[in-house]
Amino acid sequence: KRRNKELVAADLPPKQEQILSVELSSKHRDLYNTVLQKERKKLLGLINDMDRNRFAIFRSLTLLRMLAIDPYLIDEKYEAIGSSKLSALFSHLDDIIAEGHRTIIFSQFTSFLSRVGEQLDHRNINYCYLDGSTRNRGAVIDDFRAGEAPVFLISLKAGGFGLTLTEADYVFL
Repeated sequence: KRRNKELVAADLPPKQEQILSVELSSKHRDLYNTVLQKERKKLLGLINDMDRNRFAIFRSLTLLRMLAIDPYLIDEKYEAIGSSKLSALFSHLDDIIAEGHRTIIFSQFTSFLSRVGEQLDHRNINYCYLDGSTRNRGAVIDDFRAGEAPVFLISLKAGGFGLTLTEADYVFL
């Protein structure tokens, strides 16, 4: 039988939420504004027929969301710009791991999770990874529960169903 929130919540301390606002670096902001203006001009002609242009509108919004996270996600040529959000994540994550805490990082974009994984590899930090292509889902979850890694990278789609993890102290979305 699947456990519901009411059964699990009694075992957990109260949830504390913190919203971290991240200012984009000037280069990141300039690129975002340039792409925003281009997408805005493109979409102005499409809004009159939302049904027929739904895919193009959704694609533009997704492109802007990805760009806000990390310019590299939309094109590798932007790697030198860097990601303000990736930098902010690691400024917190480095301290969290150093203090012996464990964390889960969720993202809708597996490409961003891959970027986080590359940074973790560079820092020699073990992590578990779960997305829709993960074949050994149970084993990966068990590894994190057993303390094999201080970080668990999870795509929202893969982690949004039937997953209860109480082993982490911190969660980043």
